[in-house]
Amino acid sequence: MSERDDTTAATPPGSGDGATTSAATATAETPAPPAESTTADGGAVTAPAPSAIGGEGGQLRTLLSVPFGWILDDPILLKELRAAFRRRRFLVAMTSLLSLTALVLLIAIFMWTEQGGSNNRPDPTKIGRTVFFAFSVIQAIVTFLVFPAFSCMSITEERSNKSFDLLITTCLPAHRIVRGKFLASFVYCFTFMAATLPLVSLAFLFGGVTPSDIALTYLAQGVSAALVTAFAIFASSACGTTARAIVLTYLGMWPFYLVIFGPLGAMIHYLVIAPLAGDQASVELLDSYSTANKTLLVVGPVGFLVFVFVLLFCLAVNRLKPLSGNKSTALRILFVLFVIFGLAMGVAFAELNHETVGIEELAPTKPTHEWLEKIKAAERSRSDLIRSLFRIVALVLVAGAIVFTGEEGELPRRIAERLGRLRGPWRVLSIFYPGDRNGLRFITWITLLVVPAVTLYSLYRIGLIDDAASGWRPGGEAVAWSCLWLIAFVLFVAQLGHFLSPVIRHGVYTRLWIVFPLVAATIYPVFWFMIGSHDVPSRIYHAYYLSPALVDYSAWSEPQSWNQRSLYMTGPTGEEIRIERDRLLVPEEGVGAPGRRPSPTYRYQDDPRTRTAEARALQLARSGVPVHAVSTLVYALLAIALALWNGVIVARLWGAPPKTGRPRAPPAKEKPSSAEGAAPDGASDAATEAAPDAPADAPADTKPDAG
Repeated sequence: MSERDDTTAATPPGSGDGATTSAATATAETPAPPAESTTADGGAVTAPAPSAIGGEGGQLRTLLSVPFGWILDDPILLKELRAAFRRRRFLVAMTSLLSLTALVLLIAIFMWTEQGGSNNRPDPTKIGRTVFFAFSVIQAIVTFLVFPAFSCMSITEERSNKSFDLLITTCLPAHRIVRGKFLASFVYCFTFMAATLPLVSLAFLFGGVTPSDIALTYLAQGVSAALVTAFAIFASSACGTTARAIVLTYLGMWPFYLVIFGPLGAMIHYLVIAPLAGDQASVELLDSYSTANKTLLVVGPVGFLVFVFVLLFCLAVNRLKPLSGNKSTALRILFVLFVIFGLAMGVAFAELNHETVGIEELAPTKPTHEWLEKIKAAERSRSDLIRSLFRIVALVLVAGAIVFTGEEGELPRRIAERLGRLRGPWRVLSIFYPGDRNGLRFITWITLLVVPAVTLYSLYRIGLIDDAASGWRPGGEAVAWSCLWLIAFVLFVAQLGHFLSPVIRHGVYTRLWIVFPLVAATIYPVFWFMIGSHDVPSRIYHAYYLSPALVDYSAWSEPQSWNQRSLYMTGPTGEEIRIERDRLLVPEEGVGAPGRRPSPTYRYQDDPRTRTAEARALQLARSGVPVHAVSTLVYALLAIALALWNGVIVARLWGAPPKTGRPRAPPAKEKPSSAEGAAPDGASDAATEAAPDAPADAPADTKPDAG
């Protein structure tokens, strides 16, 4: 096919330059069958296809079609690239960006070479590092501010051109449409990155920059461009108009940058920025890491960003799927993989931290005070690590409970039929199917598997701190209470979502109604805790037992003095503890002002009576029922109550027939007697099979057509 014919096939008649629709090119061209010729003995000889031996790009296309066939045969990608590269704005944008980058680099070179005058020239290697750093900053600005504009309108333009309905009715599935849109936008961005390679070579004129620095910088920019493009594609699929897509893209980018590019920024800082900027502290810290630590520093952020990219891709695909499509299975599989990856990274980091703090050092013959303090500091560091691991697990499981139990309960007929075919051991796979009931079972089994596993590892690795002055609870007690509370809280959130789903019957609104009480239960007790008195035990209306933040603080920390009683529900007040402490102390005679009662002065802390009084006061301060114990009981009772209300203790937890949107069949009517002129049994059964979906309110004398 010639270039003109190819252009004509890609551009519908009557459309302008670059204004073609994706639906016009959604159907891939089928190659012509090979020509056959007949030999003298009548045998058939098949001649090779013309495109394989000649023609325009035939051999190259044949060689590349094996590893890159899924790219070369993508009609969405080919259409988008043909339309984009023929537009005038591509030439203008590319020329403007390259000119601006070159201008900034030339200004940076001029400023640093002229610094200090002609007699005191700066170090050329420092100039090279500075120029390369300026180039990296320009690339980051272009990636975060310009690249989103290339992809945030990719799907909304289909709606504005009235071609979106034609696009989704083609034979292309939703994931191929999103993949083609993403690849087209990413190739657009990659073209600019490749065009800047001659500019970065200016840094080699001065030295100080290695090829590995350039490779890592371009790798970081490629990962950033892929994530930014995926987020913009998702925003374009979620919005109905181009203006909304642009606003959502650029407003949602800032929290997206803070959450996503934190790990990537830390990795780039230690690997690229710190050596170029001469940050000796960061360089020495990186050099002190072992090979395993350096590997973890790269694998952890990269793996996390890969999961974020796949999540954005799946969300964009779900926006293009029909209402009867399966929008949950891919997300649940991704959730399981993310939990496994996160636990593996957490365990690896804990093990490396265990080797770093030096717990395995042999104790000296006579333990010194410094050695004991080092051991306590290492154990507290490990306790902080385990505490952070429980927090991350809690956030992930609660987010999964909100997302998967907030789905609509009525399944489409196709998914319900596919779910009904699962028999025997394959019935376990039903937890990966959509629906609030399957979501409840899914998050229940994930919680019952993950939380005990984290608990067992924590008990194996945590330091059992039991120092009255440390302010920490014993490690085993803190881990056990954290495990029980986390299971109760996650099951409560899951049961709440399953309770609200059939009432609200809307996935987004159901999840919002789950989030609202959780946010209120977290913030309201913290407000009371900040303005209230810590001298008395908490009251029921304070609701300290409902806040996950206060429960976490109570499960791992103990009161440091007699006036920190607010995280206990019962027990003496701070005033009663002070009276008991003063009674145990023996005051000495003090000298007061004339006419006034002398003020007592107590003995020093090294006095045995003083130590006894302080120990008694601290014992009374740590008596009563702590908030985390009350919270565990409350959330467990709420989860059980909701489970009884939902009826999921046995029937639904172990698998029940799914709910579908298909209306129920009308109840069977009694057959009239033969005396009333009724048809025979065989004729009645045949009529029933001929019209199985007859309406329930049909007249009694209406009979189905015999034909």
